[in-house]
Order: sequence, then C-alpha cells, then structure tokens
Amino acid sequence: MKKWLSVVVILAVASAVFAQQFAGKAEVVKKMQFPAHSNSKTPTDTCGFSDYFVPKFAPSQQVFLYSYTGGGYVFGNNKDHLDVCAQGYMYNGSVGIEACAFLFGAKYQNNANTPITIKAYKLDGQAQNQNGPTTGPGTLLGQTTITMSQVDTTWPNLTIATFPTVLGVYGDFCVAADFSQLSPAGDTVGLVCDKNGDANQLDYAFHQYQGTWYVTDYAFGGLDVDVAIFPIVDRNYVGMNDQNSFYGIRSNSYPNPAKDNMTIEYALDNSTHVTVEIFDANGKLIREYKQGKQDAGKYSLNVNVSNLQSGKYYFSIKANGTRLMKSFVVE
Repeated sequence: MKKWLSVVVILAVASAVFAQQFAGKAEVVKKMQFPAHSNSKTPTDTCGFSDYFVPKFAPSQQVFLYSYTGGGYVFGNNKDHLDVCAQGYMYNGSVGIEACAFLFGAKYQNNANTPITIKAYKLDGQAQNQNGPTTGPGTLLGQTTITMSQVDTTWPNLTIATFPTVLGVYGDFCVAADFSQLSPAGDTVGLVCDKNGDANQLDYAFHQYQGTWYVTDYAFGGLDVDVAIFPIVDRNYVGMNDQNSFYGIRSNSYPNPAKDNMTIEYALDNSTHVTVEIFDANGKLIREYKQGKQDAGKYSLNVNVSNLQSGKYYFSIKANGTRLMKSFVVE
C-alpha cells in the first residue's frame, strides 16, 4: 500500500512540475480582428465556423499569435519542443474528414521542403489536465503532410492539407499539426488562436510533450483558447435553397463530379466585394475570379475544368472578409 501511495505522490508532483514549467511562456505578439459569427446555423462543412460543431472559433472576433519565451511559437515549433498541437471538436454523429484548413500568423522559411505532418485522431484517448486525465487524442485515423512552401501567412488566407482518403469517424475528433521537423531545418511557424477565455473551459486544445498529451490550458498555467485548426468534413449541409447562410453567403456547384464545365452558384445576403477562388487538393490557389462589388442576390459562374487533372478540388466564395469553402471532384 505504501509503495502504491508513493507512486501516486510521484505522479502528482511530476504533473505539478509540468504545469509550472511552461506557465508564463506565452506572449501575444500580434492581434487581429476576425469577422463576427452568424447567429443562424451555418451551412458549412468547415469545423470552427458552424453551429453543428463545438467549439466555434473566435466568438469575441479577436485573434492572437502567441510567441514562446526563448524562441518560436506556442502553436508551432518552439525552444522547449512542444512541437505538436491539436484542436478537438464535439459532434454527435458520423462525419468523413476530407481535409483541414489552418490559419497561420507567422513563418520563417529556411527550407521550402520541410514537412509538417497533419494527423487526425478520434477523441477516445487521454490528456493530462489539472484534476487528472481527461478526454484527449486516441485512435489515429490518418495523416498527410504539407511543406513550408505551402504555409500561407497572408491574412486571412487559409492553408489547406488534404488527406489521401476520407477519414470516417463517429463522435468527437481532433486534428493535430506536428512541427517537430522544422527546428532542425531552421524553419519556424506559428498558428493563431482566439482570445483567452473564448474556449469557455471546453479544454479541447491540446499539446503533446515527450509522447504525452496535455490540455493546453493546463500546460501553460491558463491559456483557455481554441487553435486555428479547422477540419473540412463531408456531411449533409444546406445549399442554395436553404434559409440560413454562412456570413451572408450560400453556395453550391454542379455537376459534381464535373468533367468539362462546372457552374458555381452563390447567393449574397448583402452587397459586398466577391472573389471566387479554386484550390487544388494541396491548398494551392490555381484560379481566381474577381467579381467586384455585387448587390444582394443570386449569381452563377461558369468554370472550365477540362484542363484540370482528375481529383479533388475546392472552391471558395470570399466575401464579407471571410470564405465559404466547399469541395468538388473533376473526373
């Protein structure tokens, strides 16, 4: 019995030391404004921006980039090698994770080909928290990679990583970014997060340290935020004819899959400047259609896809300072 109690005491002390080790090492170096969320349900398959998934990103409309004392970033690679971070989402049902979008706030590129590994997990594991183990990343669902050259820090552009196959999952899940190969190559990147307190103590932001997952809020002695990691999932969501909109935008495309030509439809709730963009599966911008300022109403754009290789692509309607992004397939 005494031996068992000794083990418990040792673990408790080690856990307390860990919490103290990184407390106070997060410092805000950049602050940005993010568009307000719609009050209605949003017809989007991008987690972080939909009422169908919890949490919603930046409800306060404030977004921050945190540096790390001694070098690097809290949500990136840093001096103490907390180089893996993840953001989880709550969902009561089945989804297929197709890709993930990221909002980077900074990078220093020494080697354009340095890989960043992106992994999706089912939240059926454990992470250390203030009062002991809690829900954390568990079963690995799949992974992909992006390179430093793909990281886009132009505000508010998204960087997209596409998984080789759709990753099916039921219930809560997360996506993690592993930056551990950056420091040896002389590279540095940092993801942004929302305001401290925006996460409402959900504790679904995580850091991995020496193979163990920790709740970010606990690891840094109080950093209750959501990370700008937005899984793009396949689910049934509303389109052009539904009443609700995403930041004042509704959209659809047909045919899907497309072979020669595709029509992108979109509807605007308010007058705004509009740009339609086409991305490949790796998140590279390959087409841009500047539509100028358009009044509220319905519009359509014919896109010739005959010269695109077969595979998955994304189109986005950029308006009102944000994007509604959806996938399509070219046969």
